Amino acid sequence: MEEAATAMFPTDDGDSVHSDEKGGLTSLSSSVFLLSAMSLGVGVFSLPTVLNAIGWLWGMGLCCYFGLLSTLLMLNLLDIVKHHNTQSWEDLCRLAPLARAFSRVSLLVSMLIANAAHMQTIAGMLFDLLTVFVTDDYGQYHFGPFQRAVLILIFLGVASPFCFADNLAALQHVGHSVALVVMMLCATVVVSSSISVGRGLGAHGEYATPAAVPDLKALVTSAPNVCFAFTGMLSFWEVFAALKKGVGVEQAFPRMKKTSILSGILVLVLYLLVSGFCILAFGTEAGKQRKGNGYGNVLYNFPVDNYPVTLLCAALVIVIVLEYPVINFPMVNMILNVQTLGLKGKRYARHLVSLAGMLIVILLDLAVPDLPDVIGLCGSTGLSLFCYVVPGYICAVACRGLLGKIVGAFSMVTGLTMLFGGTFFILKRVVTGTE
Repeated sequence: MEEAATAMFPTDDGDSVHSDEKGGLTSLSSSVFLLSAMSLGVGVFSLPTVLNAIGWLWGMGLCCYFGLLSTLLMLNLLDIVKHHNTQSWEDLCRLAPLARAFSRVSLLVSMLIANAAHMQTIAGMLFDLLTVFVTDDYGQYHFGPFQRAVLILIFLGVASPFCFADNLAALQHVGHSVALVVMMLCATVVVSSSISVGRGLGAHGEYATPAAVPDLKALVTSAPNVCFAFTGMLSFWEVFAALKKGVGVEQAFPRMKKTSILSGILVLVLYLLVSGFCILAFGTEAGKQRKGNGYGNVLYNFPVDNYPVTLLCAALVIVIVLEYPVINFPMVNMILNVQTLGLKGKRYARHLVSLAGMLIVILLDLAVPDLPDVIGLCGSTGLSLFCYVVPGYICAVACRGLLGKIVGAFSMVTGLTMLFGGTFFILKRVVTGTE
């Protein structure tokens, strides 16, 4: 997300996360990885929970739908960019009334809740990892709001010096490190699950995940969790701008089309493999572990003596702590650059805005203790707008062909359904404690 915001809403000189990078992208593999990196986050490990909630057929169908829709949106946006010769994401948003404002607000909301989801994930994981280190097991000690708040405060204390800095060149590769750790975890999860299935230890009978659960509310509530996993739109403009710089404008368009298609295939295949093998191995128990802080996180289905998974979980905690200031950085810059607030140039403005963001993250994690709900809120309130409603709106207004307008209309309906329907049901579950 940090690369997305920096590229789409550029800041002053010296304020870029990538301020010391001078070259563009020339390799197709590099552009595919960069476009995919934004989607390769912790959300993949909550997908098996989604498949159990709505059935593996509906769940995989949702993955295919969002994978196809996000790819078609990027391809249609490329045609619009080429036809109108737009030079920035803001210029592209100006083609549709109010799209620029919605884009800014939704990206800010997405980054805040994404940081909350990250802190929620690693706070519980670190607590359980420390318990395992001391007692060789976990789940026997209570992890309540106080413990959660203390651990998140420690994480934010480690991250705060970087949050208060006006240059993050030292952390420019953290986003890619997260993607690499997640990809290694995904590979380890698939291999471990396939070994269990091969040994005849997979889920059978009543423990097998059903093909479909006829529950419209569950489908609407689960869609934002899948949306959270398909967020290539966040880095769309950054990758395209880097390709223009690396291979030239004429070559950038066909290269970006190939990049969008290959990235969509890569992310979709990876997610289907992880979620598919996990439900084959664990069935209805995938992501449903109540021991420790495992609810919603399929990594808890693996025993602690599966050291490849356990060690990579520890690595994930480290890189996500360092990713907090990188995601926080462009959010703060966008707020400081709002002229009506008058914060730009104030000595401690960056500190105050960062501290306000940290407070929101802590309060959100305390108010919404279940990881799937935090991820769902990020998908329904922020990503639904930024990745689907806004691009769909632009396509519906500016696309020349009927197919592009149809894709835009489908995207808008999908995003708005998640925004209103998904958010309502998730908040209802959070407030009432019932489905």
